[in-house]
Amino acid sequence: NPDRINHLTPYTNFQTKLQIEQPVYTGGRLGAGMDQARLGAQAEAQAKERVRQEVIFDVVRTYYGVLLAQRGEYVAKLAVKTVAAHVKTAENLYRAGVVVKSDVLSAQVHLAKTREQAIIAGNQVNLAKAALNHYMGVEQTTEYTIQGDLNYVPVFYGLAELIKEALAER
Repeated sequence: NPDRINHLTPYTNFQTKLQIEQPVYTGGRLGAGMDQARLGAQAEAQAKERVRQEVIFDVVRTYYGVLLAQRGEYVAKLAVKTVAAHVKTAENLYRAGVVVKSDVLSAQVHLAKTREQAIIAGNQVNLAKAALNHYMGVEQTTEYTIQGDLNYVPVFYGLAELIKEALAER
């Protein structure tokens, strides 16, 4: 009947079907896949731990780099004071007629070089602090004071103790 083309009857032939397949034998493929997934998860955890340790190392190394740069700047400023005192001494000796003008000029050149080194040392402090800010994830304009010691403390280990720790940590 051509009139039924535009007036269809509701479709009521629904079926529900559930099908489960369980392989009887896979030649160890399923077990190997599970082992692979477990080992992959362990490898990912180890990679995450390695990255964590690298970040800690970078922060600590950069922190000590800031301390070292600050110590270098301090020494450079002391050197400027010392050389400036030498220039004054050379000028006084020149006025007294004890040394020639070239000695005074040489001392002044040395002072200029020492001041340049002090400026470079100050820039090294700024660069080291910028690197520390980067590794800590803070704004580059963040200001703070770094305190700490650069004292070397020797540590002595016995061979047996080192072997024991190496075997425990491998």
